Amino acid sequence: MKRLFFAKNPAHHSSGERIAAVLAAISVIVMALAAVGAYGVIHGKLVVHDDALATARNIWAEKGLFSLEIGLWVVISLTDLMASFALWRFFARVDGTLSGITAGTRILYSLSLIAGIVFLVLAAGSSDPLKDIDLFEHIWSVGLIVFGLHLTLLAWICFRSGFVPGIWSWLLVIAGPSYMVIHSLKSLGSMFAQASSTLETALSVPMTVAEVGFAAWLLVRASYSLKAEKVRQRAGQSA
Repeated sequence: MKRLFFAKNPAHHSSGERIAAVLAAISVIVMALAAVGAYGVIHGKLVVHDDALATARNIWAEKGLFSLEIGLWVVISLTDLMASFALWRFFARVDGTLSGITAGTRILYSLSLIAGIVFLVLAAGSSDPLKDIDLFEHIWSVGLIVFGLHLTLLAWICFRSGFVPGIWSWLLVIAGPSYMVIHSLKSLGSMFAQASSTLETALSVPMTVAEVGFAAWLLVRASYSLKAEKVRQRAGQSA
């Protein structure tokens, strides 16, 4: 139980690793907040699935709000890219190759999201925006399968590190395959829509806690490492 919440091999981090941890944490937290605004609030308000006319009316009436949603998706893609490089830097000493592959999968997801955003931009000026929005959602959903692979690889490198508490490794190991299964079902068509929706509802909490909680741990870890280094420096000066 102790190893679940505390690292079995507490390690000191360089200043570069601490900066990477803080950058990754802030990027993930900003990304999560932007996602709540873009998809949880605005997208749900404007987009009416199976009703192209209502969707078009909503977007024409709320062009500024739809533009804000597009801007938030851009923020999400950019912060995901920053998180990719920061996590690579933080875990590079654990396994440089695995860390690079893990970062690469998140970069691939971010690039797919950027490709999807293009269709949101097209939707803003379209007479039938729902078609372009559906394409965006499909591309994003397929990209989230890759994102699930990223989280699974991140869980593995956390297990191997020795300095990440087991709770985050296990939560990431739940979140990663959850993304892959849910969005694989979505990509198979409407016959699996109910199954994917049920799984998404059931697993949304551990998936969210895994990402945001791990980001919070990175901030705590960077702070703890900085304080520990200051203590060592004072001890060295007094010796």
